[in-house]
Amino acid sequence: MKKLYLLVLIPLLGVFSCSQEVEHVHEVSQDLETLYFPSEDRFKASQTEKVIIDLNDFETYAELIAEMDQNACNGKGNILSFTEENTVLKILVFKTCAEESSFACFGHVDLFDFQNDSLRSNFETTISPHLFTAKIQESLDTQINAPYFTKEDLKRILISIDYSNTRRNTSIENLKNTLRLITSTMTKVQKAYQLDIPYFIEIDKTNFTPPPPPFFKEF
Repeated sequence: MKKLYLLVLIPLLGVFSCSQEVEHVHEVSQDLETLYFPSEDRFKASQTEKVIIDLNDFETYAELIAEMDQNACNGKGNILSFTEENTVLKILVFKTCAEESSFACFGHVDLFDFQNDSLRSNFETTISPHLFTAKIQESLDTQINAPYFTKEDLKRILISIDYSNTRRNTSIENLKNTLRLITSTMTKVQKAYQLDIPYFIEIDKTNFTPPPPPFFKEF
């Protein structure tokens, strides 16, 4: 009887062992690549305490802003994260505390302002967001073709995303679409021009769009 028991048990252990190995391989194959925006180096360079926010935890822009604002008022930075197929996007963004407001000089900054899914470039008339790539290239070409241009003279690019009070219940998917456009465009443009373009993303400006915060100026 004991021999019969062992004969039954050994095959069962073999099946269990194989199933464990298959499960382990499956987990490894699901490893996700992480992409950092503006770059992984800038993530490491910033000394400010940052909070990673999973966009999938929110349904509307208003809910997200409430969370981001609480972090900002506590002196913390915000990282927006979401998954695209087998890739995790982590995007370092700037958000002022709602209790504060500031004024800014834009003489040395190219401003691209996404408002309610439309785009304003350096305070021009509202245009289609699909022109974002063309506007970025137009600005870079103007700078690069200027006499005595050096890479150190390259303007910073400040990209602002904002939904007005009447649009704050917009879906998080709308915000994701804008972030997809921004990150894919900047990746493509930097590769095409072979430049490390200093760009910054801000969410939900208070009054006038503020300049990049002190911890960004280290980059």
